[in-house]
Amino acid sequence: MRYSGRKRRPESVAAHLEADLVVSAMVGASGLKPTLSAVKSGKNIALANKESLVMAGKILIRESRKHNVRVLPLTASTVLSFRLLGTNKKEFVKRLFWTASGGPFLSFPKKN
Repeated sequence: MRYSGRKRRPESVAAHLEADLVVSAMVGASGLKPTLSAVKSGKNIALANKESLVMAGKILIRESRKHNVRVLPLTASTVLSFRLLGTNKKEFVKRLFWTASGGPFLSFPKKN
């Protein structure tokens, strides 16, 4: 991809025609829109942004199947999530907790 000198929106960069693989590593909620944009444009995703899974995992996986895109986990938290949730055995996972160590979910109210 050639740099034109003008600022581009992350969604358009993620969907760029010359991209084969998009690494989704933007911090927090800001990574969701570019990740979905890349998926909808048929780009394979290397996912390092667990917040995209937390906020919209069901949508992300549905769209990746619809557009025949692979979502590859890139970090420990996304690898673990894919392994746990990919078992297809609902009784295997009763609850899944992700830490909010300063990210966008830090100030969310606690619910039991």
